[in-house]
Amino acid sequence: MVDGPPLPHRGTAFFSLRRLVRFLVTTGLLVLLAGILWPLAPQGAAGTRQDAESFYLKMQVFERALKNGHYLDQVFTEQEINGYLAETLKSTPQAVSNSTATLKLQAIRFQLLPGSFTVLILAGLGPVQLSYRIDAEPLPPDNGRGFDIRIRRAHWGHIPLPPQPAQWMAGRIGKIFSRMERERAILDHATRLTVEAGSLSLGIGKEEAEESAP
Repeated sequence: MVDGPPLPHRGTAFFSLRRLVRFLVTTGLLVLLAGILWPLAPQGAAGTRQDAESFYLKMQVFERALKNGHYLDQVFTEQEINGYLAETLKSTPQAVSNSTATLKLQAIRFQLLPGSFTVLILAGLGPVQLSYRIDAEPLPPDNGRGFDIRIRRAHWGHIPLPPQPAQWMAGRIGKIFSRMERERAILDHATRLTVEAGSLSLGIGKEEAEESAP
């Protein structure tokens, strides 16, 4: 009688399976970490100092209209928005904090698309640069002024986030803009917001035709 090959020992097979699982888990964690540490490239048109000045002048016109109770509608380009944010960061450096570390805010960049927008935050943790991006669409408010947003997608680096972490990220990004009190005052009184490719139209107050309508 010829003996066949020896059967693998159960303990050896279990050890091999455990090593395989450990390898797969470790590889997955490394891929996840690499995706987080790989920042997204900024999208949307970068602005200049002249664009920032144009944005600031339009904001002053809005403030006068709010003070006098007038209707006003103005168009802001991607370049004006991004230029203004870049100059604001230069003059007043900011930081974004989480539960474990404080990150230096390096850039805020908007990309305006038909009916939606993306906002990308670049922040530094020592020599490491991290990116946070949300894709959202503006929603009309219930009380007729101001606006809310619906989060479509969110990314931490190149890693897409599920709904709950995406909402958390949107909240962190929202806190950055909550510090911009003058800008928020205008947005809180907005009665119309239309986003197009490369620009947005913002209105405050009501047009005379609406006010005189029965």
